[in-house]
Amino acid sequence: MHSPVAVIFIHSGDSDYLRYSLAQARYSNPKSPIYLIGDEATTNKYAEVEHVIYSDYVTSARKFAKIYRHFNTNSPSFELLCMMRWFILRDFMQLNSINMAVYLDSDIMLYEEIHYEHYRYYDFDLAITGVAPPILVNNINILEAFCSFLENSYSDKVTLSKLEKRFRVMQVEGRPGGICDMTFWELFVADTDFKVIDWSLQFDDAVYDRNIHLSDGFELENGLKRVVWCGNRPCGIRETDRSLVRFKGLHFHGYAKEVMGAYLAASGSLEVDTP
Repeated sequence: MHSPVAVIFIHSGDSDYLRYSLAQARYSNPKSPIYLIGDEATTNKYAEVEHVIYSDYVTSARKFAKIYRHFNTNSPSFELLCMMRWFILRDFMQLNSINMAVYLDSDIMLYEEIHYEHYRYYDFDLAITGVAPPILVNNINILEAFCSFLENSYSDKVTLSKLEKRFRVMQVEGRPGGICDMTFWELFVADTDFKVIDWSLQFDDAVYDRNIHLSDGFELENGLKRVVWCGNRPCGIRETDRSLVRFKGLHFHGYAKEVMGAYLAASGSLEVDTP
């Protein structure tokens, strides 16, 4: 038997919502090592995780930062950090001989035991939720390939020109955002020989949410997916037939971070609800 699959977060500072994502990950994964790659703000603060100093794993990421070009309406520091995290994750896993792990953004609540997800998707090198976390890495080589893909994209003048043109078109159309790490996951997955599966697709009446603000075929309530609780498991309600679909994870983008505490299954205070 393999050791339990590691759960890894990368987060700068100590946001109010961080404690909820960490507590939920621990509740759902009692046997897995959970690593928080952060800074001094969270050192030894959260007993449920092993704290790792961010600066110990940024050498490769800083090299990438030197070739990064910003094509996005979001701040350069935010988008660059989103790119750099994949180098940090790769180097952390390699230097600590971690071959398999799930990476979570700190605004994700995880309700599934990842050890079993690894076996369920053992034949895949990577599971990704659309073009974003949660991401299950079953083969460290795919992270190496993705980091090389990022470096090559910014080093090649032809590719760089295409990226800039794509951003300019978005600006002309009045769309926010631009080129980000999700852009590169989209391009990489579309043209890779690695085996990748999309966790945002429903399997066996369960799914990983890619953005709690988006319907994705589920009922919405107050601008968020409507969630009903079946025991300590959150479920969504399909618009077509009002059937229940279990959420293995919920992704609280933007202002939704403020309500993450209400979705903490680990609290033990959640009641069964039905549509």
